Amino acid sequence: MNENELRLLEQLANAHDQLARLLEAEKTVAAHMAAQTNGLPNHRGAAVGAERAYKHAGRIQENVIAYLNGIAGVLEVLAEHTGLVLREEEEDEDEDEE
Repeated sequence: MNENELRLLEQLANAHDQLARLLEAEKTVAAHMAAQTNGLPNHRGAAVGAERAYKHAGRIQENVIAYLNGIAGVLEVLAEHTGLVLREEEEDEDEDEE
């Protein structure tokens, strides 16, 4: 591998590390929000309490969905970058054979 390819791989690794940190932060937020559901009353309260509980549950669902979408995005980026690296490696091997 030449120096440019090594720099590219280093930059990709840094980008993947930052994406992983972002996902970890989203996971933490989703886990904290889900843990808050333990504070909701178990009994069937007034309509106001139920409405508040539904809104809270909706926010938790949105957060979990955002986290899962983030994971999907990271996997997509990793696959794309891995494909680029593999194509570059394949080109290097073809050049070496010639």
